[in-house]
Amino acid sequence: MAIETDGTDRDPLAWNQVFPDAHAVFQRAVPPLEGIRDECLVCLDTNALLAPFATSGENLSLVRAVLERIAKENRLVVPGQVAREFGRNRAQKLGDIFSTLSRLQSQVQLPSPTRIPILEDCSPYKKALGTLEQARKSLDQIRVAIGEVIQEVRAWGWDDPVSRMYRELFDSEVVVDPKIPNDEILEDHSRRIANRIAPGWRDAKKDDSGIGDVLIWHTILHVARERKTHMVFVSADEKSDWWHRSDSQALYPRFELLDEYARASDGCSFRILSLSTLLESFGVSPEAVDQIREGESDSTDLEAASERDVDRAVIERLAQAVVIKFIRDEPGFGEIQSFQTSDHMAGVGPDAVAQCEAGSVSIVISDIRARESVRRSTRAAITRVYGNQGQYEFSIGVLVLQDQDSVDAAVAMIRSRPRRRGIGWLLCLATESGLELIRQRSPFRR
Repeated sequence: MAIETDGTDRDPLAWNQVFPDAHAVFQRAVPPLEGIRDECLVCLDTNALLAPFATSGENLSLVRAVLERIAKENRLVVPGQVAREFGRNRAQKLGDIFSTLSRLQSQVQLPSPTRIPILEDCSPYKKALGTLEQARKSLDQIRVAIGEVIQEVRAWGWDDPVSRMYRELFDSEVVVDPKIPNDEILEDHSRRIANRIAPGWRDAKKDDSGIGDVLIWHTILHVARERKTHMVFVSADEKSDWWHRSDSQALYPRFELLDEYARASDGCSFRILSLSTLLESFGVSPEAVDQIREGESDSTDLEAASERDVDRAVIERLAQAVVIKFIRDEPGFGEIQSFQTSDHMAGVGPDAVAQCEAGSVSIVISDIRARESVRRSTRAAITRVYGNQGQYEFSIGVLVLQDQDSVDAAVAMIRSRPRRRGIGWLLCLATESGLELIRQRSPFRR
């Protein structure tokens, strides 16, 4: 169940606990990867375990070679929580493969030929029909072949190539599952959520309130105390409770994580790398690295999907409230006569339509807080807003953004387009208490 906090349970001295040794703040440093790669621990996150489902058999063997080397050197770590999340999400990955094959099989078909009696004695027409029949037989063979692949996937059960690789590599020494008292975990989880202390607070709205990241972090700290050596956490998670972000990009792992790990490990370093970057450092081919990188993107999308689904409806309702207030307060629209949400294909048409005394208003709501590229997402929103103008008297774009850097990037994109009368913009920041309107542009001024 998601945790809601109004801020009253925050500890004003929380950061004294986050950085208990003030002098150490100036002493922490992370050595170059090249200097520790062959001696550090390598801890795998869930998205790193899921990424190989998108790679080829040949590239999977390259991934295996790297992980096997690390495991043989007793440096590989898989937190128990990661294993459980893998067990929960693996079925979706296998289901995606099955679904892709099923769609491909259904799409392999030709339209039925239209009989044209007057051409039946025409040689070219007969030849065309013969060629079409040959093509139909070939497509039947393709469908049969795809069906055999589908049966092969069905026969995997839970013995697919990726799961089989992990079963062979991950022994009881690799999977670390410390028995930490539940009340200790829950208390620390609540403290991190209330005071926005990394990690986990960004996932507070998930069904599990983001406790998964806290469990993984506690396992990492347990290993740090036991092994007292450098660690690389292999993860494609770039949320702001793991990373300091700038211009909607991950910049550095959060310093408080580095400090907490250093205190647990007697001064050793902690860094975060994607699986593709780790493989690249071991000399794996660029083609294999690129394929894994695509798989990482799919895996982080899968992990974030449930959070987005829960959050999207809330954000849309809040954005609708912002735009209704804007229309009512903005001179020129007049009274709102009706307001309806639209049922349309994602990314096409308006999300809502308001009918005012001054005319119809199309409304496009774009939640781009967690998007990889604010500029690309803003460009897509601009295309939708401008595209709706011909069908409605007014078109308003509502952008929900994560931080001031994102707002500045979106403003720059909007200003790069010619200003048109009838097009307006509302830029909002998502806060714990709702949406805060940061910038607005009236559709009545050019």
